[in-house]
Amino acid sequence: FERPILHGLCTYGMTLKAVVDTLLGGDVSRVRSYGTRFAGVVYPGETLRIRMWHRPEVTRVEVSAVERDDAPVLADTVVEHS
Repeated sequence: FERPILHGLCTYGMTLKAVVDTLLGGDVSRVRSYGTRFAGVVYPGETLRIRMWHRPEVTRVEVSAVERDDAPVLADTVVEHS
């Protein structure tokens, strides 16, 4: 890489925290499963745009890097919850 990158698991964790805090009242025990496809890198200091489509018991998520014209970071992300 041209410069240091943020570890993918950090992006993965920040994304789940955003879903839990935004849609599940901060209650992580409501998460039943969480899966994603790593679609790109994140450089330290970048702003992540996290888009969520919420339905009962399932939320679909896409994450992109704002500073790089919404370059995909995580894709095919699904959070199953109660």
